[in-house]
Amino acid sequence: AASGTHQVTIAPAGPVDPLPGRLTLFRYLSKYTNMKQQAIFRALADPSRRRILKLLQKGSMTAGELAHTFDFTQASLSHHFAVLKVADLVCTERRGQNIVYSLNSTVFEDMARLVMDLFAVQEERKK
Repeated sequence: AASGTHQVTIAPAGPVDPLPGRLTLFRYLSKYTNMKQQAIFRALADPSRRRILKLLQKGSMTAGELAHTFDFTQASLSHHFAVLKVADLVCTERRGQNIVYSLNSTVFEDMARLVMDLFAVQEERKK
């Protein structure tokens, strides 16, 4: 360094995080989980979407087969499918010219655990 100049190093105020991205990752996962839960609850809030899910409990169906059971416009039905896909409640597979919808049971299992956890917390508070 030139005469009369000093190099200053500023140390962090608290302890140094040995895994620097840990908190950022945790916040991301928490935010992602909350956003996913909101998408699921939004999807389940509509009776028509619940009816679609109920039909898919019996097995996979094409978009056309599902359309025959509803008195919706194509645009309205597409919107319902999109909401269900964003919530990851249904899986899609293209078979030729058809799109086949089926339930994503993993998400339902996760939601069942979430609801059970919510009620378990409430039960603990009552004691």
